[in-house]
Amino acid sequence: MGDSSTSALLRRTRLTLVAVLVIIGSLVVVQGVVSSRLVSGQTTAGDEINVAGRQRMLTQRVGLYTGAASEAAGDDRIALLVGLARLRDELGANHRDLQEGNPSRNVTGELSSTAQSILDDAPYHVSDRVEELIGLVDDIIASGGASPDDPRVQRVLTMTTDASSRGLLEGLDRFVSVLAAESRADVDRLATFGLTIGTTIVLALIGVWFATFRPLAKQIRSSVDEMHAAQAELDAVAHNDPLTGLPNRRGLERHLTTRDERQIALAMLDLDGFKQVNDSLGHPAGDALLLEIAGRLRAWAQPDDFIARLGGDEFAIILTELDHDRVRTRADHLAIEIAQPIDVGGTLAAVSTSIGYQIGSAADMVGLARDADTALYAAKDAGRGHVVRFEPRMHDERTFEFEMANDLRRAIADAEFVNHYQPIVDLDHGEVRCLEAVVRWEHPRLGLLTPDRFLETAGRDHRIVRAIHTHVTAAALRDLASLRSTLSSDLEVSLNVPGRLVDQEFIDALAAELAAANLPGRSLHVEISEHDLISHDIHRHLDGFRAIGVRVAVDDFGTGYCSLAQLHDLTIDTLKLDMQFVQSIETRGVGIARAVVAMADELGLDVIAEGIETAAQRDALRELGVPLGQGTLWTGPAPATAALDMLLAPRGLTS
Repeated sequence: MGDSSTSALLRRTRLTLVAVLVIIGSLVVVQGVVSSRLVSGQTTAGDEINVAGRQRMLTQRVGLYTGAASEAAGDDRIALLVGLARLRDELGANHRDLQEGNPSRNVTGELSSTAQSILDDAPYHVSDRVEELIGLVDDIIASGGASPDDPRVQRVLTMTTDASSRGLLEGLDRFVSVLAAESRADVDRLATFGLTIGTTIVLALIGVWFATFRPLAKQIRSSVDEMHAAQAELDAVAHNDPLTGLPNRRGLERHLTTRDERQIALAMLDLDGFKQVNDSLGHPAGDALLLEIAGRLRAWAQPDDFIARLGGDEFAIILTELDHDRVRTRADHLAIEIAQPIDVGGTLAAVSTSIGYQIGSAADMVGLARDADTALYAAKDAGRGHVVRFEPRMHDERTFEFEMANDLRRAIADAEFVNHYQPIVDLDHGEVRCLEAVVRWEHPRLGLLTPDRFLETAGRDHRIVRAIHTHVTAAALRDLASLRSTLSSDLEVSLNVPGRLVDQEFIDALAAELAAANLPGRSLHVEISEHDLISHDIHRHLDGFRAIGVRVAVDDFGTGYCSLAQLHDLTIDTLKLDMQFVQSIETRGVGIARAVVAMADELGLDVIAEGIETAAQRDALRELGVPLGQGTLWTGPAPATAALDMLLAPRGLTS
């Protein structure tokens, strides 16, 4: 339900409730007014009453005087009859007022004036006793009656010594009785009116309920049902992966709160090669592959297992087994299942999985997930398709690597990286033809670190790798320009370049650095490993190096899978024979070295032998026709100042 619909519903509800309260309040006010009028009419004779009330009072007075006149004699009787006649006239006039709807008059004032006129206008003499009785009776009637203890009533009692007095008293009694009866009738009518009003209110409220509140209640119930449905949908979205339908990380965390086991086995798995499927076949193919993997996980799982997709190509599994061997066996079977080829849009795609697992306390999910993830990290480092159980040392290694990564970022800002240089020597004459720049890290706590101590960690962050290489390149070209100026020579420098850095932007930056150092392009060599040259698909950028005069060497040649056809098509200048063949040059390595030299001659490429440690190795390579070499036979990597001293030595590097 939308926000506008909900707001309109709430406004309608509020307005309806206000209307009902106003109706009930108005009825209460009307009831109070009616009740106050009734009470006021019964207790105060001087209040304004309507014409019908006056008619009733006049009728009662006629009855009073008729009774008195029937008992009186002489002048008293005549006076009472005269008064009776005037009252009857007044009664007739009031009847006409009742029919014509004239406004009410003051009955109390009219009654008093009528009684006074009986005394003033009587054609016959009225005794003082009768006059006093008539005055007392009028006063009692005008005040609405009196109790037996009232002094006026006591006075009347003392004067009732003859028939006329008794007639007046009996008339007074009848008046009080009639007034009481009329009061009871008024109360009954009020009760009837109240019952009618109450019934009307109840019926009105029932009508309001059926007309307004019942549809409103249905609408509210419908809205609540919609809200519950929406909440359930939101909950499903929040706790489930929309692609595979598996629980996500939140779903996994919620599930763990419902398990009763004290110990659980948690496995983390990651797909090896998934990125290549996405990059080569597209994301729809990647999604199709993930759906297939999710199906295989469901088919493999046991009823009490729980599977979640944590994101990307990473999954988590809670297993019911608590035995390490059993967990390992099941994980191995899962790895085999996932490795089976998958048909993705008519193309067979094969991925493997790395799995790390740990058994631990379900209460410490954070620690358990950390351990399983650390084991997964170790499995991926070990190679594709490995299953690794967590060991405490892995945590120490992971912690060290985390700290190393933080130190690397700081080292870049603090310029803690320096270049060391190892000479590449002409094997026939012992002359230094080139210097290979290798980076060193002057760590403030660990001392001077070689690349094997930190490049693997740095390689996990592309920005760190690029920053380090930018520093190495700038320093190498700066040092080369200084050495060429000092030695007045055409000395060259060689740089190791990670394959993933090579693109046109990198080549353009390299050209700018050469220009800034005022160096020709051919004074620089870039070394790219045979593995990177093939796996990173950088052959299309090699012509860019040649365009700026920079020469390209294939490093660690013989350790990769570069075919002769690929070598023929690559724009390269040099092959660097890997040191493992140099180390065995006096035995089985000689055949490989001879083949490499022959192939290089056919392709017009130079050959540099790496890792020469002895004069015998140097001589064997020289006999095979290898022109250049480097190794500890001459010197290891040294700071720029040491390299300069070495180059300035009288005997050079002849050995």
